[in-house]
Amino acid sequence: MRPTRPRPAAAAGGGRVRLSALVGLVIVVLATASLAGVVAGQSDGPTSGYGGNPNLDVYAPSPTVSPGEAGPFTIQVANDGAVTEGVPPTREAVTTARNVRVDVDAGGTPLSVTSGTQSIGSVTENQPRSLRIDLEVPRDVEPGTYSLAVDLTYSFTDRVYRSLLITSEESRTVTRTVDVVVEDGPLFAVRTVGTDAQVGGSGTATVAVENVGTEPSQQVTFDAAPEAVAAVGPLAPGETATVEYGLDVNPDATGRSYPIDATVEFEDADGLAGVDEQPSLQVTPLPEPTVIVMDVDASVNVEEEGSLEATVVNEGPAALDNAVVSLEPPSANVEVIEPEVAVGDLAVGESTAVSFDVEVASAARAGPRQFTLATAYEQDGEMRTADRARFRAEVGPERDAFAVDTGNVTVPAGETSRITVRVTNQLDEPVTDVSAKLFASSPLSAADDEAYVASLSPGETVEIPFRISADGAALTKDYPVSIDVQYVDADGETRLSDSYRRPVTVVEPTGGLFGFLPPVRLLAVGGLVAAALALVPLRRS
Repeated sequence: MRPTRPRPAAAAGGGRVRLSALVGLVIVVLATASLAGVVAGQSDGPTSGYGGNPNLDVYAPSPTVSPGEAGPFTIQVANDGAVTEGVPPTREAVTTARNVRVDVDAGGTPLSVTSGTQSIGSVTENQPRSLRIDLEVPRDVEPGTYSLAVDLTYSFTDRVYRSLLITSEESRTVTRTVDVVVEDGPLFAVRTVGTDAQVGGSGTATVAVENVGTEPSQQVTFDAAPEAVAAVGPLAPGETATVEYGLDVNPDATGRSYPIDATVEFEDADGLAGVDEQPSLQVTPLPEPTVIVMDVDASVNVEEEGSLEATVVNEGPAALDNAVVSLEPPSANVEVIEPEVAVGDLAVGESTAVSFDVEVASAARAGPRQFTLATAYEQDGEMRTADRARFRAEVGPERDAFAVDTGNVTVPAGETSRITVRVTNQLDEPVTDVSAKLFASSPLSAADDEAYVASLSPGETVEIPFRISADGAALTKDYPVSIDVQYVDADGETRLSDSYRRPVTVVEPTGGLFGFLPPVRLLAVGGLVAAALALVPLRRS
């Protein structure tokens, strides 16, 4: 037998796998090499593709600004692109900057840019784009040239492969600068020195115009309103002139500052006309006058007419001409009989005393009440009203018109006694035709029950005598009597006071054996005794 060579199965199988992998690798390498050859072949050809790029720059068509200027500043974005390879069908294919975004920064300068990033679309070589930014120039900035940093972000096509029908796209951000020139020349600051115009009135405002620029002005005209124009004359740098103009203040205004548009027209040293529309002008009108009430003295009671006295003080800020003060009551239960008092002219800080007659109805309640004092004054031929002043005054409780005192009155049973009634006027005014009447009921009686007094001053007391009798059968105890007073008040009205009840004490009779009997009964008893004695036989001696 011929010997056979063993066939290692694993080795044979492994050899086939490696062969397949090698073949795949060769195929991939060949394919890659083939594509590179195509691209390389096309790159080498003069018409196989083309490339280029935009080149953006920025300019300021009007770079000159003035100190204190705030507003739009125009910037232009131009494109000077380039074709770097091949011959494109149009230059715009590789030189156009698309979706251009502009961001301007004034960092490092005293200027301020308040606008944000702006999009201006596409910028071609044939069509520059303009945009306006918000630029603020301080009034105290030094003249000179200042550079703004401008960031330009855009997209473009940098390469076109025509054979493969593909393009290469790129985005880029470049930074450019644009110059802003702050010019020399006159520059003006305008400020209000003061005004005497009050809220709701008119007056004069004094304005200071100062040349804060670097050059003199030949002629200056100040204009704050169509009717407020004043010629100032030439002003050197740092020089100030004052002008006055009329000012009317709306009644609805308050005592705060209000801005006013002002314009200064001038000629510079070269005779060139200029306008400064940026000066800030504010005016603060005087507030309405303030009137306060002090030293309030109220003598007012429920169901009485009284007086309310106070001191009125003008706290300014201006004098009050032909002032009239009016008292407004707190409720319908309180009536001010003469509510107005003319106090005349009141200078700032000056005071005057006022008095009002006040009547309080019986339905009112005692306690503190809030009154209001209004002050009218004349200004510019018209009557105006100052701020109302509110203050408190006490309304006293209802009180008796008279104090009636009888003291300790005693009447023996069956006898008559004198009673003296003391009547005091408790009102704050004199009364006349005072008639006092005494009322008594059984077992008391008063035959003399009325008295008259011509007049009683406030606080005055009069003693009025009456006679009062007690029935003999009256028990020893207190019995009431009533006294009322009719009178005429200071206004001539007849009034009747409340009824005053006072006690009268009946005591034991003051007679002898029969002192407890009244005279009539005493006679009757005496007659009976005499008759009895007549019946007694006389003793014979």
